[in-house]
Amino acid sequence: MFRPQLIVRADASTEIGAGHVMRCLAIAQAWHDAGGNVTFASAKLPESLRLRIQNEGFQTQSITADAGSVADAAQLLDTAAKCGATAIIVDGYTFDVDYHAQIANTSFTSLVIDDNSHLARYSSDFVLNQNAAVTSLMYPDCSSQTDLLLGTSYALLRREFLVGASKQPEARQRSRRILVTLGGADSGNVTAKVIEGLQLLAAFEVTVRVIVGSMNPNRDSIAEHVGSDMRFKMLQDVADMSEHYRWADIAIAAGGSSNWEMCYFGLPRIVLIVADNQVQIANELEREQIAINLGNATGVEPIEIRNAVERLLGDSERLLVAHRHSIKMVDGKGAARCVERLLGHAKSQGADLPKVQQRSSASQLVLRDAKIDDWQLLLRWRNDPATRSASRTTAIIDESAHRNWLQDSLEAENRRLLIAEVENLPVGSVRFDLDELCEVSWTVAPEARGKGYGKQMVSAAVRSVPLRMKAVARVENVGSQKIAEAAGFQLIEDDGEWQTFYRRPGNTD
Repeated sequence: MFRPQLIVRADASTEIGAGHVMRCLAIAQAWHDAGGNVTFASAKLPESLRLRIQNEGFQTQSITADAGSVADAAQLLDTAAKCGATAIIVDGYTFDVDYHAQIANTSFTSLVIDDNSHLARYSSDFVLNQNAAVTSLMYPDCSSQTDLLLGTSYALLRREFLVGASKQPEARQRSRRILVTLGGADSGNVTAKVIEGLQLLAAFEVTVRVIVGSMNPNRDSIAEHVGSDMRFKMLQDVADMSEHYRWADIAIAAGGSSNWEMCYFGLPRIVLIVADNQVQIANELEREQIAINLGNATGVEPIEIRNAVERLLGDSERLLVAHRHSIKMVDGKGAARCVERLLGHAKSQGADLPKVQQRSSASQLVLRDAKIDDWQLLLRWRNDPATRSASRTTAIIDESAHRNWLQDSLEAENRRLLIAEVENLPVGSVRFDLDELCEVSWTVAPEARGKGYGKQMVSAAVRSVPLRMKAVARVENVGSQKIAEAAGFQLIEDDGEWQTFYRRPGNTD
């Protein structure tokens, strides 16, 4: 059977860190789960990471040219051509505008993973920025073919994290559990400074796990700082971080992409900025009341770390708020969404994809509450020509107005907006507006039409709301009429332009 091929271009080293490779590993796993094969092409890759990639069942290929050079791009494209690649992902700051243009100017579906819009122009098929509060305004100069995948809906979590739900914070009378994790490299040895700060704690009894990454050059120094202090346990080359996230009450961490992993587990934290691309993440985590941001780690003293820990651990309400806001930010389905978009684009360009990609209407459908990071998805659905023609307002909605509408909708007490997903992929939305009579409306994603999802999601949604309801559809919108009837609505009025349907609580569908 044909299996689609993905090529990932990412490097890791003491200077670069491991983050680029590790988040690409999440996409690679999702690609494999969808029936594909993966090759990682790297100019720099420590042996420990190479073995991890290979243990996942993926191939590794060495790039011998200077990283980011024209020759590098040529080698990457040669590798892609030889294995019949479907898509290419590039992640890293070494690759300039010309490099990306060289990749984009091919028949391969291309995706760039980005953090801070560092390029003057983007020409790939997709740009993925998984950070919170990112908007299209950060990317003013993109090719007409470029599609932006923005926000924590696309947060890239590896498979190991997607087992078990986040735990509720526990009220502890005695020892508090603190996780220290400053990334795969931590070349500035911020970990040692954090240990010094924690050793100054007197207000709380603590148990501390110190995670030392596989590329950290300061292991001896860290071990020396821990010394014989029995409160601390130093762990090296940890394979399953999810167990440690579940164990901890709070974390002290760098401001990098591992924060989205911690959000999934609802873990309150203190963040230190150890790289320029972490500033936005750290600021947004503090704004959302998820973390205390101590700023650039270079200027932070151990006593400040101690004070921040005491402040956080001593405020039970703040811990609860941080937990709740965290789990709302990341649902763990970002990698699957990314792969779906890649494969969908490749198929639209005529690529031959395996039947495993076809979704069955009998698949399990789930409903979740919408969140602000869904704005781009909902805007795309709303401005689809077929959706507009069936709406009361047929004009194209601009981005600013849509974001304001969504924010107001999420905060409104008389409105509930749900997203329907099948196998982690969004297929539509259902909205309830509560007035004297509850009005229900819905949108089926353009790519999900004709598969029965509309009937599934509306029927499931209305069963969960025991109120009298109405729904309105244009006379020519036969699809919505069938969805309403399948969900237990009955036609009560037809004025020649609109049909009004009514549903009593308890109606069967």
